[in-house]
Amino acid sequence: MGSFVKSPTEQHLNIDIDKVSQTARFLILSLPDNQLSKLSPFAIEKGLHATGGSPKSVKRLRSGDLLIETASAIQTKSFLLAKKFLDYQLSVTVHKALNSCRGVVSDKELMMASESEIIEGLSTQGVIAARRINIRRGNDIIPTKHVILTFSSSKLPSNITAGYIRSPVKPYIPNPLRCFNCQRFGHSKVACRGQLTCSNCGIAGHSANGCQADPHCFHCKQDHSSDSKDCPQWKTEKKIQEIKIKQNITYAEAKKLISQEKKPSYSQAVKSSLSQNTQTDENITKVIVPPLTKLKPSKVIDDNLHNSDHFPLIISDNRHNSANHYYSPKYVYNAADWQKFSSLADITSAIIDNHTVDEALENIISIIKTAADASIPLAKGTRRRQYKPWWNDLCQQAYKAQQKAWNTFRRYPTTANLIKFKKSKADSRRIQRQSQL
Repeated sequence: MGSFVKSPTEQHLNIDIDKVSQTARFLILSLPDNQLSKLSPFAIEKGLHATGGSPKSVKRLRSGDLLIETASAIQTKSFLLAKKFLDYQLSVTVHKALNSCRGVVSDKELMMASESEIIEGLSTQGVIAARRINIRRGNDIIPTKHVILTFSSSKLPSNITAGYIRSPVKPYIPNPLRCFNCQRFGHSKVACRGQLTCSNCGIAGHSANGCQADPHCFHCKQDHSSDSKDCPQWKTEKKIQEIKIKQNITYAEAKKLISQEKKPSYSQAVKSSLSQNTQTDENITKVIVPPLTKLKPSKVIDDNLHNSDHFPLIISDNRHNSANHYYSPKYVYNAADWQKFSSLADITSAIIDNHTVDEALENIISIIKTAADASIPLAKGTRRRQYKPWWNDLCQQAYKAQQKAWNTFRRYPTTANLIKFKKSKADSRRIQRQSQL
């Protein structure tokens, strides 16, 4: 890949404060001799408020400096113009990464334009850097139509206008950062504190230069080198980068989302706990097989072992319970006798005095409920739709096809549409019969 070419706009960000303030929201505040690390949070909050107002967020970096996110362009300008912070000389710089974003433009017409020409032509649209993606074929480096653009705003535009061409902009998903020293992801060789590890065999103590061992991945322990893009760990890290860019979140937050997507193993789904009496797994009997789950049964664990190693699980089929066939009746407020309700719901101070809060609340609820039952009629409970455990996706699709054919026949009552409706109805009935077997 080629190197980035920076525009004059990016080289003089610290000069044009008005222009920078319109887009920059992340600033780094530093004091001489690392004085910020010696100040209390209360003093820092007071200093921030006096310098430019309370920012949107504040975070202390490892270096001891402060990373702040401003709430507006006016606040950004106030901090950039500030010279003092609690009687200390203040240095404010714009964060290089958080105030910009990168996108990819793919257009054959841009093959004729150099990187400098692209920057100059797109500078009014916020482009501050451009890099063309090159591929290597043997000893040859071949330029492609894909150009990575860096914008001075943290929000990626949906498209750019290059002369007479309007091209869509896609988010640029970088490859995972892998350390060439210890082979781990997330940091570079410059910041590595780990041990030298071979990228070919995955063994610590030597580099890949001259290594004749069989490929063995350091990450997944499979038979490929640690820098292979076929590695499951590399693909996971690539997915983390994609979520991080598209959802505009941190690496840690994206990694947490990925870990939540992974399905738990069988041992995690069925957590074992040994019975104190039998020293056997009492939760084995809690695993319900799929045919039983379709019945939506109620489950109760019997405390009596019945001479078994496991506590038995009592399953009740609720499909034929008459109490579940109707919805609970509801009050008909339009037909209520509110005058009678007001006279019956007589809540006085005597109900509350000399009672605890729970007792007083229970008395009030009881009075209101009694008055409502006497003055507001109840609607007849409607019949609840009965659950069919055999109804599956195929039944649903066949039923929808039948309804669609029926609606078509109603609008256009032709012989052909009638035949289609009868055929779809027969298919739906056949699928329902098969699902009940």
